[in-house]
Amino acid sequence: MTVFIYDECWHNHQLPAAARSYVKGASSRVAVSSSCSLADVRELSVQLETGEPLIALGGGGILDKVKLAAAATAQPSWESYLRAGRSGVTTIPGNKSCPILAIPTTLGTGSENNSKAVLEVTASRRRLVLGNSLKPSGYVYLPQVYESLSPRLIRHGILEIVFRCAGILAVITNATARREYAELLQMAVTLYRQSDENPKPQNDSVLLEQAARLSGITHQVPLGEKTLVWVWPLWYLANELSSLAGITKLEATIALAPFVCERIGSFGCGTIENLRQIESVVGQNLPDFLTPAIASLGGSVCHNLASIEVEQVTNQTFSQWAGLGLPLGSVLHVQLRELFSTLRRQFSATDVEASAPRSYSQNASNTSSLV
Repeated sequence: MTVFIYDECWHNHQLPAAARSYVKGASSRVAVSSSCSLADVRELSVQLETGEPLIALGGGGILDKVKLAAAATAQPSWESYLRAGRSGVTTIPGNKSCPILAIPTTLGTGSENNSKAVLEVTASRRRLVLGNSLKPSGYVYLPQVYESLSPRLIRHGILEIVFRCAGILAVITNATARREYAELLQMAVTLYRQSDENPKPQNDSVLLEQAARLSGITHQVPLGEKTLVWVWPLWYLANELSSLAGITKLEATIALAPFVCERIGSFGCGTIENLRQIESVVGQNLPDFLTPAIASLGGSVCHNLASIEVEQVTNQTFSQWAGLGLPLGSVLHVQLRELFSTLRRQFSATDVEASAPRSYSQNASNTSSLV
């Protein structure tokens, strides 16, 4: 018996023919929302049987929810791990789960091919959940489902791939993996520029399929590292900023990137040399590369960024991610406060594009690393 779990938004749209074939092979269907809260996971898990094959069609939030619900059916005590410790990351032991065939309908997250999930534990807090049991047993890319995405969502999805490749390239030391991620970054940058130059990227099926497959590939390259590799702090800063500012994580990442680059050596990629290596692949410095994305954030996003409670986002970020063995390591509370204060002040300016930092060469002599 196979359960087909899908995004409820498809109630108002006919699924592409390629996706309908998977519906026909399922014994039951479950429509779910795009959110991935603890309540959502509980609600879905009680509808599933242990070991029952699942087909999941949706964006990153839905795939994460299905992965967690499947793990919950095999490990009823999984929630106890969420209560352990104060950090923003939780690891679920074990390998048992329901077999999942993931069909992503958005670009960039790569949830269909990784062993991670982002869970909303409260209205303003998300937790990164890790575990071998969370990795789907298979995935399928259907370019037709991406045709309903807006140009903005397509560009942001590809930009998420750019950030992932750049972040990993910034911290890994294995020479083979570095070469492979440099190539992946170059491919992602090329796709992003193509999508930015095309007013209707949703009509370019080749572009959409290449972006979808590239997203999955970025989770497959062996890193060759013996210890857990944390990508640069941008993701973790954006996780808290987006939760409290009411914007998407990618919007928060775009807004934060120039400010993190400006502080290279204090925290960020670690050293100015690492950043320059990344920018040699991109072909320009990252703030300049991101200028179109920053300029297109929109008035409501800029207003929310200009209205953040600096102390609140600083405290939450420090609590979730700073400390021994955590992504932000020994970063100081005052450093985070200064970063978020500067971001709020800059986004209060009328001309957002002009307010973004464009140069960070003055920090080149500071090569201490918190990564």
